[in-house]
Amino acid sequence: MNSKITALISSMRPLQWTKNGFIFIPALFSGVLFSPEVEIKALIMFTLFCFVSGGVYLTNDIFDLESDRNHPLKKKRPLASGLISTKFASISTFVLQIGSLSISYLYLGSGVAFILFIYIITNLFYSAGLKNVVILDAFIVSNGFILRIIAGTLITEIPPSPWILLTPYSWLYLSLSENVGANYQV
Repeated sequence: MNSKITALISSMRPLQWTKNGFIFIPALFSGVLFSPEVEIKALIMFTLFCFVSGGVYLTNDIFDLESDRNHPLKKKRPLASGLISTKFASISTFVLQIGSLSISYLYLGSGVAFILFIYIITNLFYSAGLKNVVILDAFIVSNGFILRIIAGTLITEIPPSPWILLTPYSWLYLSLSENVGANYQV
């Protein structure tokens, strides 16, 4: 495979794509995961979330390019090391995200496309600086899991239960209690 494409895929952080598995949770808990129609929609949704989240990682690397170049580990990332250019990463991000929005709209409906759009916009603001705002950064990360679950409910046409939507916020609570310290009361 072309080394530029390999570097691009590496920058998209495929090991992080397991998070996109949250879209399967509604179908799993409702017992329709192995229904052929749901299975196909869920796999398409999972793939689209992988493309979109990969574009989000590329965007974040573009925003952090200078600080990554000065970081002992992050300087080895493809964008920071110069294996791929900012222009190539930007164009790839645009194609991944616009393509995913278009496919989701055409095959999964406007509701799912809207969820992906919200995910993209939220993470754009996150990369642009909201990741540096204490607590808000954790809410944005948790919100990404909520959006995945809601996308899963839309493709299965099963309304989300309050309990399933609270699950990512349990992670937020645990994250805050571990990272903020003993002086913070959650």
